[in-house]
Amino acid sequence: MQKNSKVFARLPAAGLGNKMLVWARAFVFSRQYGMELFVSAWWGINAGAWLRLEKKKRVYLGTFKEDSLRKRSSLFLFRLRARSVTEPAFDSIQEERAGSIPDQKTLYIFEKLFTDADYFKELRPWREEIREEIHRMLFPALRTELDSLESPVIGIHVRRGDFKRGSTLTPEEFFVRAIEALRETAGKELPVTVFTDAEPGELTRLFSLPSVKVATPKADLLDILLLSRSRICILSISSSFSLWAGFLSEGIVLQHPDEWHPVLRPSSVNEKHYEGRFDPSGNMDLRLREQLTRNF
Repeated sequence: MQKNSKVFARLPAAGLGNKMLVWARAFVFSRQYGMELFVSAWWGINAGAWLRLEKKKRVYLGTFKEDSLRKRSSLFLFRLRARSVTEPAFDSIQEERAGSIPDQKTLYIFEKLFTDADYFKELRPWREEIREEIHRMLFPALRTELDSLESPVIGIHVRRGDFKRGSTLTPEEFFVRAIEALRETAGKELPVTVFTDAEPGELTRLFSLPSVKVATPKADLLDILLLSRSRICILSISSSFSLWAGFLSEGIVLQHPDEWHPVLRPSSVNEKHYEGRFDPSGNMDLRLREQLTRNF
């Protein structure tokens, strides 16, 4: 491990999916160059969530194991003697060495929410290491709870909450028609679990379908991980919560046709499990149709 350089993930006051994106980039950078990783507190009070009266308050207390006080103190002392580099490029170490920059104490800081339209560009090759680290950081009680939960057949994430105040809302009709198309192709009434922050009565059309239930309340991270375990995962447009479930998924992943983020998973995973934009009113991709008829 390089002792003269360290990595710090300064997590933003944002939702869990966005915090995880900042953490994951710092984690991959630290693993790539063999540096110690420090992470600011995962938990905190998100004033916006309270002011907007959102169902989810985004506190995240007791979700991940936090850095110890001793570790935080060592970071404080290191920062007094080190130069800081914010949002370094992932090839920055080689460039510094090629330019003969002295091997001085350096703290590489990751803190920006969005650095590229492809959220998982640097993360994709490290997907398995990221999956393992997420489970390693989980509080034991949450890991036990997760292991006790049944994986959904069709899991869908319907993002509402703060998205109703400016972000792109995925139409309820998209989810309804997607469920109908998948069931028709599979020839079975596949059960559906809905993960949502919608208020009661917002999704009447969706919940009028047979064999559709809402996911039981649990920690946000468990919702992401359980959604990722769905055999078919249907995502909301531009939601980092949804995108994380898709990135971690080992099943079929379907996105709205208007989704502007590119492919989530490595090609080796997508060769086994279909991933792509899905238009329920159009012709179904032949690979998707084959997987639905063969595996369900």
